[in-house]
Amino acid sequence: MKKLVLLGLIAFIGALIVKTPASLISQQLEAQTEIRLHGVQGTLWEGVAAQLSVGKVTLGKLDWSVNPWSLLTGSLGGVLAIKGEALTVKGEYALSLGNTLALDAVQFVVDGGFINNVQNYGKVYGTFRGKIDHLEMPLDLKTPPVVAATINWEKGGLFSPVTLSEGNYQLKIEPEKDGKLRGVLISRKAPVDVKGFAVLDQNWHYQTDLKIKTNPQGENLKGMLSMLGRPQADGYIMIREQGQLQTLGGF
Repeated sequence: MKKLVLLGLIAFIGALIVKTPASLISQQLEAQTEIRLHGVQGTLWEGVAAQLSVGKVTLGKLDWSVNPWSLLTGSLGGVLAIKGEALTVKGEYALSLGNTLALDAVQFVVDGGFINNVQNYGKVYGTFRGKIDHLEMPLDLKTPPVVAATINWEKGGLFSPVTLSEGNYQLKIEPEKDGKLRGVLISRKAPVDVKGFAVLDQNWHYQTDLKIKTNPQGENLKGMLSMLGRPQADGYIMIREQGQLQTLGGF
């Protein structure tokens, strides 16, 4: 009897998903979150938005499908794909009733130009490519996400605030037990040899513990790096800083 009730519930939920217009979902998101969908077609089951934006940031075209079994866990989950001029993203998602977005097994490629549009700390070039193993993010964007991910910055460099010729860098991010995020940074075939970590807490306060020195192709940076401190015996300069980042909700 219980199995029949469960199957009936699943069938009812499935019918709602198939018939619910995607436009109703976009209206709900717009009323409660920073997510905006434009040019919406299809249903909650499977749909397309010509343009997805979060806050003031435009991401690109969105395609999604829903797994009806996810509703039994109190969330709306399935597979999504985003394709824009400067980024592509594909993976699994789950949107909870508590307005939290979760991502799993997400592959992404982001052009440096997109990064320049969403922050004012520096102008970069190159390609950011990687995988998000797991991410949980409040849709109000007031606190940092919980994330486990690997990001590779390929043929990356800086136009400003200083000129940095191209190199390859990797950032591996993992959550800690106290809710902080730890990012471990290394460089490969780059004008600077950098290694160390940075920590971000739930109030967007960061601390860094990095060591850096120039390689032959980074000679133009020696003067600037000398202002950060005196080199140690191994030639590395220690960078131990702390500060406050702008919340993503401020975009």
